Amino acid sequence: MHQNKFPAFTLIEIILVVALTMFLLVVTAQSFVNSASQFSFSNAAEKVQELIRQARSLAISGKAQIDYTDYNNDTCKDKAHSTSECQTKNASTGGDDYVTPAHYGVNFDKTNATITLFADNHSPTATEGKYNPGTNYANGDDIVLETYPVPSGMQLIIPGNASSATIFFSPIFADVSSDPATSPTDPFFRFGISAKFGDIVRKRCSQIHMLAGISEPMNDPNPGDPNKCSP
Repeated sequence: MHQNKFPAFTLIEIILVVALTMFLLVVTAQSFVNSASQFSFSNAAEKVQELIRQARSLAISGKAQIDYTDYNNDTCKDKAHSTSECQTKNASTGGDDYVTPAHYGVNFDKTNATITLFADNHSPTATEGKYNPGTNYANGDDIVLETYPVPSGMQLIIPGNASSATIFFSPIFADVSSDPATSPTDPFFRFGISAKFGDIVRKRCSQIHMLAGISEPMNDPNPGDPNKCSP
């Protein structure tokens, strides 16, 4: 009698192979998702630092911005709101009047999950040194240079229980101030970003001393709390 030289697989063996293949696919997919999430988290944390560095660099350089609010009181503003005399005077800049802002700053909006780099070009009033979201610079408020939306699943960490906080760097020496203000006994502005990966909380925390003004990473004293960077 002719016999089959190739051994046949039993139904149980086939089921085991399929089950093992599915298990490996699930593990691989989960690993890929976790890697992508952690990559996104690292990018977001680096973006926060980048915006802080930009604000400080712009302040140190005394970078000028269009004087929409007539901050320097010379009656000249941007080209659309300046007289022909102003446009002639500022012909080299396309008719726009430029001025160094009072501050460059970064606003952390926890409610809307956004980080905004801006120039504080307020007229010298009580609103100077404040950040007013949603207002128009032509009416005397901030010039938004960049707004970064924090990716879904991550959250901002800012001082205290405030819904927003702002760090300001003033030209030319980049003196630092903040809103809410820090205290003399704890002159640090602490901020960061956090995300949960399963049961694990990942955070990237930094602090800025009000005197030095340089952002530096800090050891996390509250590793399990996604809302705190404070010691």
